[in-house]
Amino acid sequence: RENSDFGNPAHILVLKEQYEILRDTVLSLKEDYRQILDLRLIKGLKYKEISVISGKHIDNLESLFTRAIRALVKEFNKNYEKNFEKNNGKGSRMSITNWKENVYGKHR
Repeated sequence: RENSDFGNPAHILVLKEQYEILRDTVLSLKEDYRQILDLRLIKGLKYKEISVISGKHIDNLESLFTRAIRALVKEFNKNYEKNFEKNNGKGSRMSITNWKENVYGKHR
């Protein structure tokens, strides 16, 4: 998908703001949530590999990952809304779901 906003200073500022909120949100999560998100999403490990590292059962890891994602989405949206209100409604108002669509396109 061609992104016509690429290089647009206003768009870059919005992405920077969203990144900072996402980073702060991840850092505010419980340690086990941060760890499972890091291992699955950043390092790309499979549940079996994480099980060997952590000693936890795969079913427990799947459940932990689901809870971590839910917590991330909930906290991101709360923090994003707080930031929006702090800026007196200036900037973009967007949830983590449509943030992904905005960055990557709807049909990725």
